[in-house]
Amino acid sequence: MRLRGRLALALVGVALIAAVLTASGAALLSVRSARERALDNLARQAELVASTLGRGGGPTGPERRFILRDGRATRVGPRSAVAEALAAAPGDRARGRVPSRGRELLFVRRRSADAAPVLIARGAGASDPDLAPVGSAFVLAALAAALLAGATALLIAGRLARPLRRLGAAARALGADPAGPPAGAALEADLRRTDEIGDLARAFAAMQDDLATARTAQRQFLRSVSHELKTPLAALRAQGEALEDGALDGASAGPVVVREAARLERLVVDLLALGSLDRPGFRVEDEALDLAAIAEAVRERHAARAAALDVRLTRSGAGAARGDRDRLEQALSNLVENALRVTPAGGAVTLAVTPGAVSVTDTGPGLLDEDLPRAFERFYLHDRYAPPGSGTGLGLALVAELTRAMGGTVSAEHAPGGGARFTLRLTQR
Repeated sequence: MRLRGRLALALVGVALIAAVLTASGAALLSVRSARERALDNLARQAELVASTLGRGGGPTGPERRFILRDGRATRVGPRSAVAEALAAAPGDRARGRVPSRGRELLFVRRRSADAAPVLIARGAGASDPDLAPVGSAFVLAALAAALLAGATALLIAGRLARPLRRLGAAARALGADPAGPPAGAALEADLRRTDEIGDLARAFAAMQDDLATARTAQRQFLRSVSHELKTPLAALRAQGEALEDGALDGASAGPVVVREAARLERLVVDLLALGSLDRPGFRVEDEALDLAAIAEAVRERHAARAAALDVRLTRSGAGAARGDRDRLEQALSNLVENALRVTPAGGAVTLAVTPGAVSVTDTGPGLLDEDLPRAFERFYLHDRYAPPGSGTGLGLALVAELTRAMGGTVSAEHAPGGGARFTLRLTQR
């Protein structure tokens, strides 16, 4: 059953329950009111019977008992079933009910100071001739309420289900064509709502925008990876064809093959590292770190490369933080590799340590203002600044992901005097 039908049934059910409870309560009150009216009528009949019989017998004389049938009071014989029932009527009560062979009798007792008491009774089933039409009215009212509730429920359920159907249609359209037009126009009325339906519509529209952004980023990423793969593969193929044709010997082609193979290896390693960050099993340790010791280890790892490029690589400062030592070394190594790649001969790269942070500063060409907020996007700076054939374009993106996994942040800024500075910050708790 669809949502509209379930909502309608639920609303009809609630309305019927409310109608039944209301009718039951009203019927109970009506019966009680009718019974009280019957007892009042019996009291008047008792007064009338007593005045008709006159005085006598004294207040201690035998109680005179009557049954009211068809508006006439009839004396009850001492051995009749009614007499037996009335004999069980509590003597200390002036009015009430007593059972009599599967039915109830209403009774009223009249006492006086100079006459024997009079007790008059009537059947409870005939207590009020107006109860039958009242009961019919209650039944008709309940049926009318059910019909009205059904019509109202269908209207309300339709109004509630209509925006959900629009959202469902938009979701199906998105599934059939993820690159299709945004659902904003179809959901325009729902987007303006301030209730839960409006929240759902806005969440759906935001999700569609996020999917569109993700698809764009994915396409850009695939184009960039394809480009990065094509270059070394083309070089390897050219060297292989030259060797096959005898145009080159192994000594000439070997260094090119090794260099391009290393470039492919770096690209695959970075891709695997980025992919591992999204796996459920990826773990990041939370341990106390000596940032100066880690920065020194990174400096020593890249000292030979810096010397070969005639770039001065130094480390300064001290501080501590919490994080994962291996992940931090990996992130700082990527920052130093990028800095060495863009720093000209005679320049410098500095690892500066402060409590909770490590920065890598170079004396390269620096960054433009518009580069700073996008510096850690995949391939962004690589396409703009990296020398041909160097790096993979994924290093800074990997730095950002590793730092985020450790609960830290990383930022890019202009370095004083030129160049760029990348600062990685971790917690110090």
